[in-house]
Amino acid sequence: MMSNHASARARRRDAVGGRVTGGMLIMLMIAVWSVGPLPAQGVGFSMVSGNAGRDAELERRLERLDPNDPQAYFELAEDLAEGVRGRPDVAVARRLFGLAGRLDPEKYAASAALALASLESDSSEATKLRAAATLLPGGGGMNTVRRGGRVDPEMALSISTAFGAFSSGRPSPLRRLLADRSVRRILESWDDVLPGGVDWLQAAADDRPGSRTLALKERLLMIHLELSLLERGHPDWSTLLAIEGDPPLLEVDSSRLEKMLLDEERLRPLRRDGRWVEG
Repeated sequence: MMSNHASARARRRDAVGGRVTGGMLIMLMIAVWSVGPLPAQGVGFSMVSGNAGRDAELERRLERLDPNDPQAYFELAEDLAEGVRGRPDVAVARRLFGLAGRLDPEKYAASAALALASLESDSSEATKLRAAATLLPGGGGMNTVRRGGRVDPEMALSISTAFGAFSSGRPSPLRRLLADRSVRRILESWDDVLPGGVDWLQAAADDRPGSRTLALKERLLMIHLELSLLERGHPDWSTLLAIEGDPPLLEVDSSRLEKMLLDEERLRPLRRDGRWVEG
């Protein structure tokens, strides 16, 4: 009889122990599932080392920059904005565009303003930068071919504004402009400057809004054309203020145009030990 009672107690202990063990196993499985699969050590190391390698290469390229060669700053900015040798780095690209414009305003100030406008997510700031480009010196660094014929200032600004909207995923203003034969004739005279000519521009403008993302190379080619048209048109300040549909440009202080490219605090052209320093 005692043996039967002992056997029953043992069976109850085994049942309880089984439930506890089973419950702990379920909890452990839930914890593992919630964490998810652990990354393979080799893959994680490869990604980290790859990023470190790209960062080291970028630092070497930045340290090779010389303030006596502003073109190198501008060209590296183009590469970084487009991600030519790795992931895009828009923040550094902006700084380099600004430095190029400040180091050699005669060649790069206007070009830098339009390049910065193409990277600007705020449409009002982009408009101000395009306006600044019409007032700043520069443009010689773009090497665009000068075409004959006078361009009406308002038309030049309308095209520039439509290009800016198009680059931001809003093709309607450009579509309306291309329907104007006089505008189309002007753009056709610059057909070889556009990424794929006027036909490419028309096809892109006919796309659904936001459906086409421009590569930086395409945006920069359009900037080259914008700058050339603005230079040919020579728009004055009153024309800038009258652009239909644009926000007021009265906030653009003509005495601070260069600071719109890069403020004095960041005007340090040399990269040393991971920091920007005075030249």
